[in-house]
Amino acid sequence: MYKEQIIRAGRTEEHALYHSIRYNQNGSGKGEKRAKRSKPTSERQALVNRKRAERILTRLLNANFGRNDLYATWTFSKDKRPGDPEKFKQIVQGLLKALRKLFGKLGIPFRYIWVGERGERGAEHIHMVMTGIDIRMLQPLWPYGYVTCANLDPSGSYRKLAAYFIKYSDKTMRTEGRLQGKRYNPSHGLIHPEPEKTRIRKRKTFRTDDIKVPAGWYLERDTVECGISDVTGYEYLYYTLVMLPDYIPTKSNRKLKS
Repeated sequence: MYKEQIIRAGRTEEHALYHSIRYNQNGSGKGEKRAKRSKPTSERQALVNRKRAERILTRLLNANFGRNDLYATWTFSKDKRPGDPEKFKQIVQGLLKALRKLFGKLGIPFRYIWVGERGERGAEHIHMVMTGIDIRMLQPLWPYGYVTCANLDPSGSYRKLAAYFIKYSDKTMRTEGRLQGKRYNPSHGLIHPEPEKTRIRKRKTFRTDDIKVPAGWYLERDTVECGISDVTGYEYLYYTLVMLPDYIPTKSNRKLKS
């Protein structure tokens, strides 16, 4: 049996077409060609885990943030670097407390995802995607250095930003071990997109030529993957569709769930 999984997050749709393992294990999928599975090496498994973390973070970013929100980097002056993980955590908690207070006064819900970075030379940073606000209100909350901010791009697809966040966490784990307890740190109350699964008709192969892109959308080509799954030994196809920045869905053309 074949299935298609769709995860709708903001202005994106993540599609995965694959064979159902459970169905084939029950014996109903006889005749399906299956490649021999091999046990992944520790290096290969690390790459798989990293990709999974990137995809989950991408969904969170796509579902909760957009062009009016900010990507902020909080930088420490050399003489004000915390120098150890515990002090770093205390500073982050103090910053979040100050931000919550500020947003509370403005009557705006505060959403964020942050990740810590510590370079090989000891420079520490806090990278944060957060609810949009007048950036002039941020610097007074940060006595440790300076703040740089930029609005998120209007695409609504933040896969590359998610990859940067995971890269920062990788670097920090190499240089510091555990500057933070997790790869990234989200606020409470964020939308966590859930997959929708449907059965699809049997097909001989999962071909990229079979990808259908509806009007008002485009295929994010860097996301296209097809081949044999290391986990199941069966073919799969994976890709992401993104709504064009100025496209507004209607009932007559396409309904976007978020």
